[in-house]
Amino acid sequence: MPGMPERRKRRERAAREALSNNAAALEAQRISVERTKYTPELGEQIADLIADGVALDDVKVGNDVAVLGVCSRVGVAAMTIYRWQKANSDFAEAVREARVESSHRLADRLNSLAQLALDQPALANAVRVSGDLLKWSAGVRNPESYSERKNLHISTALDLADKLRRATARVIDVQPVAVEEK
Repeated sequence: MPGMPERRKRRERAAREALSNNAAALEAQRISVERTKYTPELGEQIADLIADGVALDDVKVGNDVAVLGVCSRVGVAAMTIYRWQKANSDFAEAVREARVESSHRLADRLNSLAQLALDQPALANAVRVSGDLLKWSAGVRNPESYSERKNLHISTALDLADKLRRATARVIDVQPVAVEEK
């Protein structure tokens, strides 16, 4: 039958690719299990990737990985990174600072996109969508600087009951004033 050798080659090639993908996944799991101990060098590498704007998890399109995340690049699970942040205050601070730095880098990219829209008006819609996503991401990573909603934290040293007692005491201390009638 014509075409049979081609089909067979395609099936064999697909089987080899599936095996290599499974081997890569098993290798990633092995690395993840082996690298569960925190080191300052690994923490610095993670913080640098976060500062560059790399997400923790992979970006997948269907079953394919479109963009490798921090976890895949360093061979550590996201839950492990979160656990390290709880256990190590220096690492948690480094990650927080990396997120703030990444928000500034996103703001710089927004300026570049604005210039692109001015130079090439045909790209204005794509630039607007990209800009909105970058603004949102910067606001999430650094709400103090880039969020449209400002968090107001109002605290007072005195509680409301104490203020009420003081106001009542002022009212009681006031002497009635005699009013002259005409």
